Amino acid sequence: MPAWPELSLGAVKQNLYAPDVVPTWYLGRHGVDAWRAKFEYTVTRFRPTFRDALWVLDGTKVNYFYRSFDAKGKPTVAAKLHVIAVLDGHSDYVLGWAFGMKETSELILEALRMACQRAGGVAPVQLLSDNSKPNQRAAAAWGATGHLWTMAQPNNGQSKVIESVFGRLQKQVMRGHYAFTGQNITAKALDSRANDALMDEAAKSGALWTLAEAQEQAEKDMRAWNHLAQKKDGLTPHQRYTASQHPHELAAITARDEAELFWAWNEKTIYYTRKGLEMTHRGQRCLYEVVDAAGVPDLDFVQRWGTACFRVKYD
Repeated sequence: MPAWPELSLGAVKQNLYAPDVVPTWYLGRHGVDAWRAKFEYTVTRFRPTFRDALWVLDGTKVNYFYRSFDAKGKPTVAAKLHVIAVLDGHSDYVLGWAFGMKETSELILEALRMACQRAGGVAPVQLLSDNSKPNQRAAAAWGATGHLWTMAQPNNGQSKVIESVFGRLQKQVMRGHYAFTGQNITAKALDSRANDALMDEAAKSGALWTLAEAQEQAEKDMRAWNHLAQKKDGLTPHQRYTASQHPHELAAITARDEAELFWAWNEKTIYYTRKGLEMTHRGQRCLYEVVDAAGVPDLDFVQRWGTACFRVKYD
């Protein structure tokens, strides 16, 4: 039986790098992110040419360290603050944000409410986010009011323009503060890393921010980004947003939409008594009455519904 012919290193390399062979081993050698960047099909999309056509919503960790305490009450350093941001896809203008320790549908709707208010009380033509569970719940509420919410491809940063804005915000604004945590572990640029020397000095001197101060600084960063001139045209996101107008009349967020989307249900049901509707919110006693057009208590309502149990939705 004849022996297998000996292959040179060049012949092996030529075969391995054949166009139809590379995809079979590239993922195992370089990882799924590198494989997707090289071989996954990408749908080319163009930015909206005017404001409020597309808003993009996403959440990320706030890249700041702050003072905290562990389970035993011992002082420690943490970086667990989370932010939900709403971005106008035309201008890169951050319209709304909300902070919390984890992503929830309530936090998402809080950021969206701020965005609607800052946009002049209107909803965008389309809202885009990933398909996380909190986003799905918020999208169901948003869709119930007749507004459009679509989901981007999961686990793909290129599917949402806001991912790029988060990266530039961290490099161009947040990097200047001593408490910056750096970006993710794959980031290689110097501007993407934490300043360990400044952090050590702050920790030793007790100057490290509290959680509230870290959140306050993150809010300032959002506003700073909105007024930071960009290289592509020399304009700030705020200038691009305010200089643009949507060519059609946008759907308004009505008072009913506000209540449906952004108000919260009281945990306990409440009886309407002769005093009115009494509830406790965040430790504060609140008393409400039904009144007529002249502002006089509606006694007929009291007689009819005085023994009825109500669920209360509040702003």
